[in-house]
Parts: sequence; structure tokens; C-alpha cells
Amino acid sequence: GRSKLFIDGYVADELRTQRLVLDTSYATKVQALGRGWLGRAAARAERARRAEEERRRKEEEERLRRRLEEEARRLREQRALEEAALAEKVRLEEKRLREAELKRQREEAEQAEAARAEAERIQREQQQREG
Repeated sequence: GRSKLFIDGYVADELRTQRLVLDTSYATKVQALGRGWLGRAAARAERARRAEEERRRKEEEERLRRRLEEEARRLREQRALEEAALAEKVRLEEKRLREAELKRQREEAEQAEAARAEAERIQREQQQREG
């Protein structure tokens, strides 16, 4: 048969091969475990990143909402001021028109009174000439 040296070499090769297989299997399992840990860590990091993005997005939406509300409030106040200014302008114009109308009526009344007085004077003069 085979010599003891050959068998020892063969056994040593087989043992070496089995040891490599075991080492490889162990390394593969450790790597898988590591990948699992890394995978979970990566998933946690991704969830944290998404949560942070969502928080930032909500903060930005809130800032935008507040800015829009402030702009709307400012525009309402500006409109109210413009309406008040316009109402004041209308009030002053109506007052001016009333005063102008009263002045015209006084002038007409004075003219009518002057015309009546003139008519009376003329009538008295006629009566004095006739009388």
C-alpha cells in the first residue's frame, strides 16, 4: 500500500482543507453577523436621517406658514389703513360739498334779499313819484 509518509501527507492535506473550510465558514458567519449589525445600524441611521428631514421639512413649513400669515395680516392692516384714508377723504369731500352748497344757498338768499330790497326801493320810489 501506501507509505506512512503519503498517508500522513494526505491526512495533513485533508485536515488543512477542512480547517480552511471551517475558517471560511466561520469568517462567512462573522461577516454575515457584521453585515446584520451594519445593516441594522445603517437602517437606524436612515430612519434617523428621514426623521430629521421630516422635522426640518415641518419646521420649514411652519416658518413659511407663519411668514404667510404675517404677510396676510400686514396686507389686511394696510387695506384697513387705505380704506380709512379713503373714507376720511370722502368725508372731507362731502363736508366741502355741503359747505359749498350752504355758501351757494346763502349767496342765493342774499341775492334774493338784495333783489327784494331793490324791488321794494324801486316800488317806494315809484310810489313817491306817483304819490
